[in-house]
Amino acid sequence: MSGENKIIVDENLQISDEQRQEVQEGLSSLKNWLIKRRAVSKNADGEPDYQIALDNLDKTQVFLTEKGADRLIEAVQKGELHLTDKFIQAYGGKDKAMASLQKICDKQGDNNIAFNARGIVQEPTVFLNLKHYEQNKGHLELRSISSLVTHEATHAIGLKFSENMANVIVGREVNDGVEYSKYRDSGKEVYARVMQLRHDLKLNPEQEFTLDDVSKMRQDCMEKRQGYQKVDGKAAPENLDTMLFERYSDEQIQFLLNATSEILPQQDNSLDRYQLALDMKRDFAASQAELRVKSQLYKTDANQILLADNQNENAPKVNNLSQTILQKKLQERCYS
Repeated sequence: MSGENKIIVDENLQISDEQRQEVQEGLSSLKNWLIKRRAVSKNADGEPDYQIALDNLDKTQVFLTEKGADRLIEAVQKGELHLTDKFIQAYGGKDKAMASLQKICDKQGDNNIAFNARGIVQEPTVFLNLKHYEQNKGHLELRSISSLVTHEATHAIGLKFSENMANVIVGREVNDGVEYSKYRDSGKEVYARVMQLRHDLKLNPEQEFTLDDVSKMRQDCMEKRQGYQKVDGKAAPENLDTMLFERYSDEQIQFLLNATSEILPQQDNSLDRYQLALDMKRDFAASQAELRVKSQLYKTDANQILLADNQNENAPKVNNLSQTILQKKLQERCYS
């Protein structure tokens, strides 16, 4: 990175050189990964989005605080940060917007160890609540400062096309026994988790991952997680972050690793980005159709299709309905 990002520390809050270095490492590793991936990309991410995200990353500032969400209110009041026009308009004026933001922050309190203010303020910003961080050291879910900064900075820079791709890939499909979450399974959160996983496992931006690679990652992370013993005064090792593995299949994770944070070659920049997103959605749905037909979920769907067709006198009888026709019907559902 050229230069260092701005770190804003609460008055009278003492932080170590190591903590400062971790913040910068979280930002620089994210930028280095994006730049290296950009150099080898084949297809998929809109060049304008990519450049905007890189520019935003250079401008990202990190607030180190013990005040939780109240520090965001303070930063806006002091003129360190500025509300977006869209946020102000949504609440019918700046005073009402500030009052609404205060209610949001009061409700949130200092529950979040790290958060960002994308969509609220104009500046790409990360907040790290060091008080809450120190209190939770040793917790299985707590990552290093650099890992948390990478996650929140990914949100802050707004690489929207990759977030959309993550949303397409995940959809509402989660592993058996996992309850779908509008927040955890959103494209924005999944993509931030993907970038955090790349940071934590030091994944090569130039590598195309196979299902065997993903399976080994899953096994290694799960085994290390099971063997983890809480150590007071330390963050849990980075290679224990298993949220993606717990929620998604190897096929989904492989697709996330290989098909997000990519850009269109220059000669193909006339392609319509939204049509590309639709094509990728259909390609993914088609590739999974055969597996889905065999799943219990789609057996239920198949029975419903067969029943509906059987009630139609012009439709082929159950025994004559080919697997190809059934698969085509299921694929049509994937596309919608």
